[in-house]
Amino acid sequence: MINIIKLSLRKLGLRNIKRKNKIMMLALILIMSFIFTSCYDAKELDEYTYVIAVGIDKGVTDKYRLTIKFHTMKGGGGGETGGTIGADFEILVIDAPTFFTGINMINSALARELNFMHAKMLVFSKEIAEEGVSTFIAPIIRFRQIRHSIHVVVSKESAYEFLEKYEPIEGNAISKALELIVSETSETGYIIHTRLHEFYTGLKSTFRQPMAILAGVNDMKNFVETGEELQNQYSTEKEYTAGEIPRKGGGNVEFYGTAVFNGDKMIGELTGEETRMLSIILGEFKRGNFSIQDLYYPDKYVPIDIRMERQPKVEAKMKGDKVIFDVKINLEGDILAIQSHLNYEEEPLKSSLEEAVVKKFKEEMNSLIEKCREWGVDIFRFGRVVCSNFRTIQEWENFNWLEKFKDSEVNINIIFNIRRTGILLKSSPIIDVEELKTQE
Repeated sequence: MINIIKLSLRKLGLRNIKRKNKIMMLALILIMSFIFTSCYDAKELDEYTYVIAVGIDKGVTDKYRLTIKFHTMKGGGGGETGGTIGADFEILVIDAPTFFTGINMINSALARELNFMHAKMLVFSKEIAEEGVSTFIAPIIRFRQIRHSIHVVVSKESAYEFLEKYEPIEGNAISKALELIVSETSETGYIIHTRLHEFYTGLKSTFRQPMAILAGVNDMKNFVETGEELQNQYSTEKEYTAGEIPRKGGGNVEFYGTAVFNGDKMIGELTGEETRMLSIILGEFKRGNFSIQDLYYPDKYVPIDIRMERQPKVEAKMKGDKVIFDVKINLEGDILAIQSHLNYEEEPLKSSLEEAVVKKFKEEMNSLIEKCREWGVDIFRFGRVVCSNFRTIQEWENFNWLEKFKDSEVNINIIFNIRRTGILLKSSPIIDVEELKTQE
């Protein structure tokens, strides 16, 4: 009897094991079927139209005028043929109440769906920037296709005109050209790199205000072909902004200067030289050439390649509600040329030239800070230093730094050293035979 019971239990165990194996096999088959079926809604790369830049203007028949510049892929990657505007890109414009409605309406007119994953630039017209951009920025931030590293630009003309006029001069790769021109201009300090996430956090910040890259279309009218020379009236650096540089040739579009915002509204512009001073204070300046007026010949200049020696140091002291800043800036430079042929390579002229650079930079920085105080905007990020003096966020917010900035005091301390003089150790005057005869 006992043997019969043991045999029955063994048979029952084998059946349970076989049943478990069957269940496991079925589960495995079911899981594998889901894995190997891939994504049901996947699309191929050539089923998308890739957007290069987005422009926003004030609409005529609706709230916004949306401009989309995109690759047409007509050239098949070679760039031999293309649309009406360039080798492989085209523009489409539409009036719509919102960004997403406009995108849907544009998609209805295209064979391929718009894709913003590779967009390089978000362009606002100056008109709409002065009215406020928050209602348009908010949905853009939520949109997962647009990267937060996209550049934010304010165009002095309409965004449509700006994007229409921009064509790459070197090659046909417009997306690469846009990326390179912004990168190259920022290397010299004429623009401040402003990306979408930086702009948006500036809108929400309690210790700084946002800014954007200033751009414009240059019609080349400022370039004077012929005329009387400005005798002894030259300027080391003119107060140019985007679209005003006197030049001829090259592309029509310029990135030069900064658009300054108070909240979501643009309130002013900084010239290219003011932007350079701003980038030095922020510690973002890399290097650039500056023309320093000769100390003894007003119509001649000493161009110097100047760069940051180390990051600026900003300290803040509070006297009641007034904040006093001490900004310490260390610069160094190399002499590129000496038009007067004076021996600035050696003392005492070398020290005099260094002092001239310090004086010039101090005057321009103080002028910039005063302008921003009048506007009531802290684009120097001084508030980030001040907020460390407060124990809680509530105390800091109650202090209302953005309002207190107008009454702050900023002391600029600059140390500049000439490190190199090129491959010439000493400058000598040019020998003129006629002058020698006169002296005799």
